[in-house]
Amino acid sequence: MKLKITLLLLLITAPFINYAQTVSGVATSTGCPNGGIITASNSGSWTTPQYQLLKAGVVVAPVPNDPNQFTTNAVFTGLATGNYTLNGRDTNVGTIFSSTTIAVNDGYTAITVSTPTKVTGCVGGTAALTTTITGGKLPVTYNIALQSSPGTSIQSSGSLNVSNFTFNALPAGNYIVSVTDACNQTVTGATAISNATVS
Repeated sequence: MKLKITLLLLLITAPFINYAQTVSGVATSTGCPNGGIITASNSGSWTTPQYQLLKAGVVVAPVPNDPNQFTTNAVFTGLATGNYTLNGRDTNVGTIFSSTTIAVNDGYTAITVSTPTKVTGCVGGTAALTTTITGGKLPVTYNIALQSSPGTSIQSSGSLNVSNFTFNALPAGNYIVSVTDACNQTVTGATAISNATVS
């Protein structure tokens, strides 16, 4: 008799039990600033999953600062480095489940550029400047111009998968070098070529 009662109770309450379900997210990155990506999923085989992304407890997507908005798009893009959590539910009236912390690292290190100055071998001569970069995302494009006319390129390398580039030999003058990487981030640095000293 006790067994029959137990089975009956289980049959009655089963539709109302929220079985253990989880929401999780996998973090990836484009390697560019604010290039973090979180792809959401759930363990419940939901028919119509909806998700919401939070950072520091505040909703950032799909509609910033609106806790009532969810999306059926499981991929969140354009994320800055930081810790996030996901909320998820099945249909727009389902119980909301939350994920554990998801760490996002956009994987980008800012570019630094160095172009040491040079001295010509003789008065009126030329010298070749070499630019070296750290950080950024390859490929990159190197460009050099006079500081007096930075918008007029003297030489452009085109897209290269290298962290240093030597420009063609140039006469004495004040130059500006710009480097643009695959994330469309540009940095500039001043340099110069001076004439040899006449002894």
